[in-house]
Amino acid sequence: MALPAPPPLPPAKPKSNLGLIIATVIVLAVILEIAAGVGGVVFLRNWLPKRIARAKADRARNIELHPKTARDYNDRSAARNARGDLDGALADMDRAIELDPKVPMYYDNRGYVRRAKGDVDGAIADFNRAIELDPEFARAYINRGGARSSKGDLDGSIADYTRAIELDPKVGYVYGYRGFVRSSKRDFDGAIADLNKAIELDPKVANFYGNRGHARSFKGDVKGAIADYDRAIDLDPKGGEAYTYRGTAKRWLGDLDGAIADYTRAVDLNPKNKLARHDRGYTRALQGDFNGAIAELNHSLELDPNDARAFYLRGLSYMLMREWTKALADFQSGIKVSNRDEDYSRFFCWLIRARLGDTDAANEELSRFLAKRHRQATGDWISTAGGFLLGNVTEAELFAAAASPDARKERRQQCEARYYAGMKKLLSGDKPAAVDDFQKCLAIELMEVTEYHLAGAELKALAP
Repeated sequence: MALPAPPPLPPAKPKSNLGLIIATVIVLAVILEIAAGVGGVVFLRNWLPKRIARAKADRARNIELHPKTARDYNDRSAARNARGDLDGALADMDRAIELDPKVPMYYDNRGYVRRAKGDVDGAIADFNRAIELDPEFARAYINRGGARSSKGDLDGSIADYTRAIELDPKVGYVYGYRGFVRSSKRDFDGAIADLNKAIELDPKVANFYGNRGHARSFKGDVKGAIADYDRAIDLDPKGGEAYTYRGTAKRWLGDLDGAIADYTRAVDLNPKNKLARHDRGYTRALQGDFNGAIAELNHSLELDPNDARAFYLRGLSYMLMREWTKALADFQSGIKVSNRDEDYSRFFCWLIRARLGDTDAANEELSRFLAKRHRQATGDWISTAGGFLLGNVTEAELFAAAASPDARKERRQQCEARYYAGMKKLLSGDKPAAVDDFQKCLAIELMEVTEYHLAGAELKALAP
């Protein structure tokens, strides 16, 4: 499950004199109440909001037409940004900085616009300059942390959020942002600690619960994750992402009907929610509704012919249907358009081709892939599992490699190892030994793992 990156903070505005004006008016109101009675106060209370609104509108109109000062250009930039005129907003911030190059906020605001335009490096340069001018400008650290996160500099992002928290430890959303980044680094304990703090400071932000649910799910606390998604939905009933992630958590617990209901609600809220459509289709396949699964994933590919995830999940659905040639074609198509699921797609291609009697070509193809991949990840789980399929790693070595200090990761890798061991035995004709491995795979009870469901399908096919 993937979550959106922390957004930048919206452009800041200079401090206004409006508070002083209102305080002055209140004093006048007291004087009027004494001098003129209640009628004068009622008149003032009716007139004052209208007058203030008119003054604001007049000033905004004047700035829009005739900006003069750096602050005028800053304010017009914010207005243009709100209308989606990013080029105009950037030009105004350039002019504000030209007129007054020593104001940290102006660089921070220009960095915001640059990031919105996709110029992340330019944004970071602006945030750097804001921090140089004011090393205690927490907002600039927050925005630079978000920009660094979007570039994949997760350590730099965490450092920036940490500094912002040191400067102002009572702002909940900064803990929320840091928790998101820690979750991206798979530091789920750190993420949960940050999100707990964010919720303590601001308990009515739906995203905090959603992101904590994400971290809990990967820690193995799926029921706790569902409780967090429930709370996120209570706070924001129209937030489709929480329904999507709750659907996946329900699927991991085996509640397939509940999962489909959540995916359907997510799609109703946002028909462009590809993740919910994908997972609803795959969940239908797990239910045995193969026609519904293929129709759903076909629709995804009609909307986007290069949707690699749809190819991958349709390939898995065809494997569950034992439509080997169609499954192979889908995995190969997915590999062509993206490397997102390439590791396991390569394994499934090997299994299908070996099953169809094309073992030599399957070995050659997987060997080429692993040789290329070895330069990046020698000795990792994927390399070991691939080596086992090729006969270069023994079964004992495979099971030993599945061990991990992370208990949930170990269970996942044991589940996969049992499935691959069972498939090798099945391909060699040793059905009783294959059944034993498939049963041991299911005994791990980790329904989030694809191989768990594939092992179940093989047992069903082998049943007398």
